[in-house]
Amino acid sequence: MNLFTRAKFHKYVYLAGLLTIAIALPLSLFAMTVGITTLFINSILEWNWKEKWESIKGNRTLLWLMSFPLLLGIWLIHSDHLQTGLQSLLLKLPLLIIPFVIATTNPLKKKEIHLILLAFIGSLVVTTSISVYFLWNTPIHDIREISRFISHIRFSLNIVMGIVIILFLIRKQAFNSRIFNGLLIITAIWLTAYLFISQTLTGIAILLILGIIFFTSYLFEKQKNKFLIWGFFASLVLFFVYVGVISFNYFDIKKEGGGYASHTRFGNPYHHDTLSIVENGSRIGVNICEIELIPTWEMRSKLPYDTVKDGLIRYLNSKGLTKDREGVLALTEKDLQNIEMGYANIAYTEKFGLKRSLYPTFFSISLYQKYGILHQSSLLERVELWRNSWLVIREHPWFGVGLGDHKKVLDHQLEQSHSQITKKEKGCHSQFLTIWITGGIVLLTLFVLYLAAPFFSSRKRSLLYFLFFILIFMSMLTEDTIDTHAGVTFFAFFNSFILFVIEPILIHNKKGDF
Repeated sequence: MNLFTRAKFHKYVYLAGLLTIAIALPLSLFAMTVGITTLFINSILEWNWKEKWESIKGNRTLLWLMSFPLLLGIWLIHSDHLQTGLQSLLLKLPLLIIPFVIATTNPLKKKEIHLILLAFIGSLVVTTSISVYFLWNTPIHDIREISRFISHIRFSLNIVMGIVIILFLIRKQAFNSRIFNGLLIITAIWLTAYLFISQTLTGIAILLILGIIFFTSYLFEKQKNKFLIWGFFASLVLFFVYVGVISFNYFDIKKEGGGYASHTRFGNPYHHDTLSIVENGSRIGVNICEIELIPTWEMRSKLPYDTVKDGLIRYLNSKGLTKDREGVLALTEKDLQNIEMGYANIAYTEKFGLKRSLYPTFFSISLYQKYGILHQSSLLERVELWRNSWLVIREHPWFGVGLGDHKKVLDHQLEQSHSQITKKEKGCHSQFLTIWITGGIVLLTLFVLYLAAPFFSSRKRSLLYFLFFILIFMSMLTEDTIDTHAGVTFFAFFNSFILFVIEPILIHNKKGDF
C-alpha cells in the first residue's frame, strides 16, 4: 500500500469516526464509544507522531484543553473510593481523545464539514420524530419518557445545538439552494416545536437566550432581513405573554369574592379550607363534600376512594368542578381513566403545551411554601442539592473530597440534614459545584480556566463558538454535563470540531461564507 493510498484510507476512517459520533450524539451511547474508539485507534495507526507533536506544540488552545483531563487524575490521590474515581476519570477520556485527534489530523474540506453537520441534524430529525410518535401512541406520566435514547436534558442540548448550526449554515451561505435552505428552516422550526412538545424548560430557556444573542448580532450586519428579525422578537414577546397568561390563570383565584355555598344541591354541608393551596385558579380545599364524593366515586369506579382521594379532589378542582356528587357525575369516561392512572390535574394530560411542564412546578412550589414538602419537583430538588453541596464545600473548601467521592459525601450530608431527598447518588446537579466538591477551589479555578482557555489563546472567536460556549455554560449551572457519557461527548466533540475544524476556515475566509 503506497503512501497516498494509506493516507487516503486513514482520512476515510477519520471521517467515518466523526460521522459516527455526530449521528450517535442524540441516538446511542454505544455508538458514541465506537466513534471515539475509531478516531483514537486510527490516529495511532497513522504513525505520523512527529507531525502530531509539532501540531500539539504549536497549538496553545489544544494544550489548554488537554491539560485539564490530565490534571484531574491528581485528585485520585486522596480519593476514598478508588474504583469510582477511576470510572469518573475514564468517563472524561473524550475530553482528551477528541481534541487531540481532531487538532492533529489534516483539515477537512467544506463539503466534508457540511456532511458531518447535516448528519447530526438528520439524526436529530429522526430521534425527535420517534419521540413524538411514542408520545402520540403511548400513555405516559412523565414527559421525560419520550426521550427514548439519552437523557432528556442532554437531548435538549443537542436539539438547541442543532438549531444553532442550522442558523449558522444559513447565515454563512453554506448552500446556494433556496429549496435546501427552506428545508433547513423547516427543520429548525420542527426542532424548536419539539422543545415545547417535550416541555424541557432548560432547553427552552437556553434557546431563548441564544436566539436573542444571535438575532441581536444579526441586527448589526449590513445585510439585514427585517422581516426575520422582527418576526423573531415578536415571537419572543408573544411567548412571554403566553407564559404570563398561563401563570396568572394558575394563581389568580376566581369566584372567591362572593364566598362559597354552605351546602350542596342535595342539602349536604360543604367543607371549605379557605387557606388551602391554589391550583388552576381555585383553592383545592373548598367545596368538598365527602358524604357525596365517596359513594358517587365508588359507583363510577372500581378503585377505592382512599386510593385516589387526593388526586380526585385535585382533578375536580382543575376542571372547575365542585367536589361532590355533581362534580363526579360531570366527569367523562376519559376523566375517570386519567384519575385512575394517577393524573391529578387535567393540564397534566395535555400532549402539547407548557402547562404540563409549568403546572407541576407551580404546585410543587406552592406545596413547599405552605408545608415545606419537596413534592417531585426537579427545581426544588436542585435547590436542596445545591444547599447541601454548599455545606460539603464549607468543610472541604480548598482541595475537595477527591475524585469519585462527591456523590457519597453528598449523600452523607443529605442524611445529616434529614433531607426529604431519599434517592441516592443524585449528584449536585451543577457541574461547578461538583468540581468544587471534588477538588476544592483549586480544581474549580483550573476548570474555569479550562472553559475560558479558547478565549485566552485567541481574541478572535466566531459567533458559533460563542453561542456554543453560552449553551454549555448555562447547562453546567444546573446539570453535571461532563459527568455523563452523552454530556461529555457532546461537549468534547463540538468544542473541538468548532475550534479546530470550523473556525480556521471562518478566520481565513475573507468572504465570510462557509
